[in-house]
Amino acid sequence: MNEDASPSAGTALTSVSRRQFLRVSTAAAAGAMALPLLLQACGGSAAPASSAPASTAGSVAASTSASSAAASTSPASSAASSATAGGALKMPTYVPFQGPTPDIAGNTSGLPPAYFAYPKAPVKSVASPPGKSDDVSILTFTIGAPPPAMDQNSAWQEVNKEVGAKLNINAVGAPDYLTKLTTIVAGGNLPDLFYVSVIGTSLQNMPQFLESQCADLTPYLAGDAVKAYPNLANFPSFRWPYGVFNNKILAVPAADATGQSFYAQGKALDAVGVTSIKDKTDFLKVAKELTQAGKVWAMAGTGSGYSATTTAAQNPLGFMLQVFRVPNDWRNDGGKLTKDIETPEFKEALAYTRGLWDAGVMHPNSPSLNLTQLGNLWYTGKVILWQNSYFAFGFAWDQALQRDPAFSPRFLQPFAFDGGKAEHLLSSSSTSLVAVKRGAAARVQELLGVLDFTVAPFGSTEAQLLTYGVQGKDFAFDPSGAPALTPKGRAEVTSFPIWRFGGAPTVIYDANGRATKTMTVAQSRKDFAQITSKAMSEALAIGVKSPVVGLYSPTAAQKGQVLNQKLTDGLNNIVYGRADVNSFDQIVKDWQTGGGNDIRNELEKALQASTA
Repeated sequence: MNEDASPSAGTALTSVSRRQFLRVSTAAAAGAMALPLLLQACGGSAAPASSAPASTAGSVAASTSASSAAASTSPASSAASSATAGGALKMPTYVPFQGPTPDIAGNTSGLPPAYFAYPKAPVKSVASPPGKSDDVSILTFTIGAPPPAMDQNSAWQEVNKEVGAKLNINAVGAPDYLTKLTTIVAGGNLPDLFYVSVIGTSLQNMPQFLESQCADLTPYLAGDAVKAYPNLANFPSFRWPYGVFNNKILAVPAADATGQSFYAQGKALDAVGVTSIKDKTDFLKVAKELTQAGKVWAMAGTGSGYSATTTAAQNPLGFMLQVFRVPNDWRNDGGKLTKDIETPEFKEALAYTRGLWDAGVMHPNSPSLNLTQLGNLWYTGKVILWQNSYFAFGFAWDQALQRDPAFSPRFLQPFAFDGGKAEHLLSSSSTSLVAVKRGAAARVQELLGVLDFTVAPFGSTEAQLLTYGVQGKDFAFDPSGAPALTPKGRAEVTSFPIWRFGGAPTVIYDANGRATKTMTVAQSRKDFAQITSKAMSEALAIGVKSPVVGLYSPTAAQKGQVLNQKLTDGLNNIVYGRADVNSFDQIVKDWQTGGGNDIRNELEKALQASTA
């Protein structure tokens, strides 16, 4: 697989971290998660047993935007900025981790720092154990078999020692997580720390639940108060508004900024002399040049949604929304909202994508492909372009070069249909929301300290422990200087360490770097970091934010999944030649009357209230 995130990881944009879990913002409603999407996320086989664990990744569990199924909050919203959200609330002060110097600097707008090699001298990020020798209960989830129990797990025991508390971790299988949480909530016995929103799903009426049953974190995290928790203070400023509800910080979020692009088989583009695309006419020309009838196709898709901002949606229509400058989810005109599907730009993008299908440049099995099959088509050279997340590129890089050292994986960046200014639709959902059980101030502070430890950043001694366990037992340094799990570590820590809770800021680092016939491990890691950093930087420079992320719609929470599925089915029928483009008008009307207009009204009211 090449899933792009891990809830247990949260530190690196790498083959490792992203392999373990996928940010699926179109997954099922409460209690029914789409495990096949999780496990097939970005296509390809699981990493070899010797590969590093997920800890070098960005964080996971996602809350969807208001137009999907859940509530999240974002700096992209006109109701929030890097300084304020919904009025007088001060966002947590940003204090960057003073760790190993990256080879390519990141920024607070969403560009992660990039590293060519694993840091030689990790830095301590937590001055003293945050725990008070009390038990701390954690509800998390796993996509694989859980590690040995605490009393049989030396890595877990060492984590407890460093934290200063006994971490009682209940790791629930991903498909059952929300059902389990719902049952626990109904029973009134909340864990101390838990994901309140995972994999694109959340509890019904999540804002109300957070306010009524979880700790208000505002006094502990707003403004300079966050400095008591140095690893939380290290969160980029754009993250924090995702955790704001009703002008209070009610959850600790993780989020990535970029959305999607086309992964490209570079050697195929080089063969036809393509380094960039001028406009829609040029793209169709190039797509035809890349296609070899019955053997190779320029691109493919799946039956997933149309989004350009979520990894789950691997339909080329998502990329074309950027090409035709479709608004990011909604367009805000002085407080009046227009859904993306209601714009003429969307219909133009849809018609153009249908034209690609009619031209035969899209794999004919696209309607029935799953994500693993699509990934394998790209790895084997049957498909040249693959719409996917910037944050899943690490695993794709390693897998492609393993199969073909001359593959030359890279991005095909957004272009504009008319040759004008290109746009990139930025991500509009958080990748995790962690809630803290309500309690006395001292207990809330202790729990935030524990969470602060579990989100220790890449380049810290704490992150190394959380990710790889104990040196000499669970891992050893390989010839390149990178930690590699031993057989004991693969059993105790696994590639999905359940105590790596929350989501540390992402970095760009290829933890699974391997030599090829033409490239050393060091060169492969350097090339990966440079190519990825450059592509993400360019995307962020033309990024377009959603105006509604951070605004809550009860109707979206209740009906969003059904509406989105109907919309996806209708759009796929058009894209894949099963319905005429003109049928789109009725699809839009059905969305509006089925709940879309109610969502709009609720979001407009929320927008007005947030800017009052």
